[in-house]
Formats: sequence, C-alpha cells, structure tokens
Amino acid sequence: MRRLIVILSILFLAGCAGHESVPYTEYSPLEVGVFPVGELVNLVIPESDSPRVNYKGFANYDKATINGLGIDKAEIGGVGVFFAVLPEFFAGVLLVNNMTLNAQNKSMQQEADKVLMPFNEAIKNFHNSELLTQALVNIERKNIVESNEGISNWVMESTPVFFIIESKNTMVLYNSIRFYSNKAKDKLLYTNLIKVLSLPLNVQDLELTTTSIDLFSHSIELAISDIENKLVVSSTEQEQTISYNFAGKKRYERGILIAESCDRMFIRTLRGWIKSVPRVEPKSELCIDKVDS
Repeated sequence: MRRLIVILSILFLAGCAGHESVPYTEYSPLEVGVFPVGELVNLVIPESDSPRVNYKGFANYDKATINGLGIDKAEIGGVGVFFAVLPEFFAGVLLVNNMTLNAQNKSMQQEADKVLMPFNEAIKNFHNSELLTQALVNIERKNIVESNEGISNWVMESTPVFFIIESKNTMVLYNSIRFYSNKAKDKLLYTNLIKVLSLPLNVQDLELTTTSIDLFSHSIELAISDIENKLVVSSTEQEQTISYNFAGKKRYERGILIAESCDRMFIRTLRGWIKSVPRVEPKSELCIDKVDS
C-alpha cells in the first residue's frame, strides 16, 4: 500500500508541473493588511551558480511517454486513478518507467536548448544584475528598488527563467516570486509563479535583452499588484476556458479572467498562478486609448 501511495504521488506531481525546468511554486496569497500599500520593497534576484540570466529552449514535455506503456504524460492524471486499483506488482514497474520519463525529459530539454545557439554571445554577457537594474527603470511603481538604493522592511525575491520557443517568435518568462519581511526572512508571506508570454515577434526582431527586460518588468508589476490585493476577483466570478495566442497558435487555459487590455489578458489559473498572455485578436474597445496616445 505504501508503494502505491508513493507512485500515485509521483504521477500526480508529474501531471501538476508547470514546466519541468522550473521548480514547482505553490500559490500562497498574502493576508490582507500585512503589507502597507506603497511601502518600499527591495527587489532581489538570489545568487546562483552563474551570474548570467537563465535561458532555456522551450520543450513540450507533454509529448514524453511512459516507456512500454504507451501513455502520454498529458494523460498521466487519469493513469493514476487507473493504477490505484492494481496490485503492488505494478509499483516497481511504474518507478522504473518514471526514471525513463525523466531521462526523456532531459533529452528533450537538451534538444530544445539548441534554439539558444544564435544568442550565445548575448546570453554570455547578460547578467542578472543588469536585468534587475534595467527593469527597475521600466517599472512604474517607484516603491520597488534595489537594496543598494535603501534598505526596506520588505523583500521581493524573484527567480526568473526565460524560454525561447523553437520558431524564435515567442519568449516565455516563468518568474517565481517569494515575498517576506526583512525582520523574519524565514517566514514567507507570499509565494506565486508569474508567467508572461511575449507578443508574437519577428525572428529578426527578437532582441534578447530588450524583450527579457520588458517581460521581467511586467511580471514584477503583476506580482506587486497581487501582493497589494489589486488582482482579487469577485466571488461570483466563474472559471472559464480562455483562448490566447501562443506563438501564432491558439492555446487554452482554464481559470478566471482578472483583467484585460487591448492586446493582453490576465488570468488567475486553477493553481492560483498569474498568467499574462497575448489575445488571439485585439479587443477594439480597449484599444481606443492606445490609438489616441
């Protein structure tokens, strides 16, 4: 029985991952009244093995299969229910196949990373410190500062990972956010994952650093808005299936539409993450101000 619980947990986690190259971030909202709106916040990117900004090719892990069973990873949730009624004999089989799935994922990521080759020089010279400094110039909220501009009681810790898809016409940012008080650094007050998809780009227009800075700035604006409880939706709002533009193709997300603009939609996913995505078509009535300006 214990083996079955372990294996079902593995299957469940595999089905819930946002992207295999990004550690899972659980949404934990900030209690109302904890953070005084407008107070100074220090924005930091934690030190890692490399000072460079983290870039990866975008691999579609849903195409990985459990070896010998012919099961797509995208179907794994249903498989978990099926295997719950099987004898313990299958626990060992599934564990072996999970190792195979991990090996497939690693191979797929290595293949996807080949898309980065034309950008190797730019990636080598683009560091997190520059990303942070340049993004703060773009961010409209002037209460977000680097720690060298004044120590705040509050810290927003950001761990961004940028993905470039194979066609090079879209960049995707996964930004894991941790928010805490300088007086109690071990007590996380808010955690979430902010996902931002770029508007479709021409291949020759993919300015790596410029696009990265724009996506990162946008994600921080969304994170602080969420921390300040400005992205709260009415309890009467219903979950819906929302279509959006991903690299020129229509994709779908189940969640709640929390805000929208001329060319973007902002979604609270079923896991509580914030997702900023391009529209399939611009919404004309929201584009008036943009045209007038």
